[in-house]
Amino acid sequence: MQTQTQVHKQFRSAVSSGAFAEAEQLLAEYRQEVLAAWNAATSASERQAIAADVTALLEWARVTTLSARAHAQTKLVLLDRQSAYVRGVRNNERFNLDA
Repeated sequence: MQTQTQVHKQFRSAVSSGAFAEAEQLLAEYRQEVLAAWNAATSASERQAIAADVTALLEWARVTTLSARAHAQTKLVLLDRQSAYVRGVRNNERFNLDA
């Protein structure tokens, strides 16, 4: 299973683009492919290769997801800091328009 299947590529693409719902669906399909490859494996070394591939993919997805969330959190913190210095209209402030 060392070749990347179409589902494998689609999963990586979905995770990379932040489409986590799609990635979750593709992960179910990938699981079926892995299960079929595992059952078709004839040696322990083939199964070790399958396990290594799956582990690498899932670790990559975990790190990529955590990185994306960390970047989003950093952006939120920066926006919050910037909004502290920008005078804007808050919910408790009212406009008085004398026309």
